[in-house]
Amino acid sequence: GDHALVGGTSVLDGAWHHVALQRRRSDGRMQIFVDGALDAEASGALGPDGDVSYPDDGVPGNFCGGPCTNSDPYLVLGAEKHDAGPSYPSFSGWLDELRLSNSLRYSTSFAVPSAPFAPDGATAALYHFDEGVGNVVQDSSGASGGPSHGERRFGGSPAGPLWSPQSPF
Repeated sequence: GDHALVGGTSVLDGAWHHVALQRRRSDGRMQIFVDGALDAEASGALGPDGDVSYPDDGVPGNFCGGPCTNSDPYLVLGAEKHDAGPSYPSFSGWLDELRLSNSLRYSTSFAVPSAPFAPDGATAALYHFDEGVGNVVQDSSGASGGPSHGERRFGGSPAGPLWSPQSPF
């Protein structure tokens, strides 16, 4: 089945917000932090436990009760991945700094970062979204097996996204 966790803090105020999501592999505990404060959490049957990573050139595992035949190996930001139509409108805003880690980063409230992320031993992928041109998003993690560069794809009307010099830092 589907696994979802929804936060309660509105981020639709035109300001930059730091949003951190994490999932503990051992029991599926999921957490959402907004601007350094815990906003929502759930564990047990709600969160998938075990390995939910994508194999190289493959699809996700069986955590969806699957196999997950409607899945693909793409991580989508800012839109519903399967184009579910107007009932699920795409995100309209700015994205900066995506870090994927192989360990939990936060256990309590924390200070919001004041500079772009730097890679460390727990960084699996790191995207600064600061290329400014083109359709390739560079992985700056230096992680073993990488880099895992992304591709900027878009649609809609008007077509987007656009590169912007705006930054939360």
